[in-house]
Amino acid sequence: METLKKNLPVLFSPKFQGLFLYLLLSYFQAKGWLGGEEMEHLTKLVGLATGVGFVDGVARKIGKK
Repeated sequence: METLKKNLPVLFSPKFQGLFLYLLLSYFQAKGWLGGEEMEHLTKLVGLATGVGFVDGVARKIGKK
């Protein structure tokens, strides 16, 4: 596990995990394996949380300069 963290640290980033979860939920919804209004709201919530995390990271980098 340490080797994986050392070689591919992006896999352990919350932003990457949020994006992966969003894509996975969207794929399951498109395939029809998961569905309903609740699933659509969950997908939007995960996407929103990932977007907020990304914007927060960019704002912190800009703030440090």
